[in-house]
Amino acid sequence: MYFTVTTDAKQVSLTTFGETISYNKKKDLYGPLMPGTYNIKASVSDTIDVPIVSLNEQSIYHENKNLNLNVDDIMSKDKKFQKEISQLADQSMIEYQQFWGTGMDRNKLVHFTDSYKGSDSESIKEYISKIRILYKGIQVNKDSLEIDKKLDDWILTLDADIQMDGQMDTIVEGYSPKLQFNGVCKITFKYDQQKKSWLINGIENSFSDAGDWDNIEKIEHKNAKALEWTNKKSAESEL
Repeated sequence: MYFTVTTDAKQVSLTTFGETISYNKKKDLYGPLMPGTYNIKASVSDTIDVPIVSLNEQSIYHENKNLNLNVDDIMSKDKKFQKEISQLADQSMIEYQQFWGTGMDRNKLVHFTDSYKGSDSESIKEYISKIRILYKGIQVNKDSLEIDKKLDDWILTLDADIQMDGQMDTIVEGYSPKLQFNGVCKITFKYDQQKKSWLINGIENSFSDAGDWDNIEKIEHKNAKALEWTNKKSAESEL
């Protein structure tokens, strides 16, 4: 009897009773094994770190059995990873506040992709006279985690209720846009293989209702302080 595996990872290794189950690459089968019930540990290898999976009481008697070991199914349900990615989302929002609150210093955006950072911050900076921004916390819907492989890139999305607001004063009369994430947003992460880290690659409004979430990771900054930046060059140009 044999086990088969469905996966989007590059490589899977199965062990039982402390021994590696042999893999027939040509037939894509793990075994042979005597008919019976097995406790399996699966090691899934790819460019991202995937936790070892325990698959207990897997029975093969009259036919082969398939094991579903897609990366999304493993990682999106892993409690440790859910907490880590929620903490990373929180850290990224702190960086976002620091970016605006220190005069658009792109070096503050450590956990953001270069494409998301953009390159036009300097071009709009001269039109800004003052920025004030406050970040109070984040609530992540852990049930919304999805991980997908697009070509060679791993993409992760999640829904989060981000509590951040701020105000931007410009030299354009009557134009003072708000800097805020009001309500629920969908955050898209891209895995950077060189940095070995998930980086934010997009943030957009989501139609999800935070009131319906059951499985959440809530991070609050009760003593949060607003950051304020004044563009001295802009002020001098108005004189």
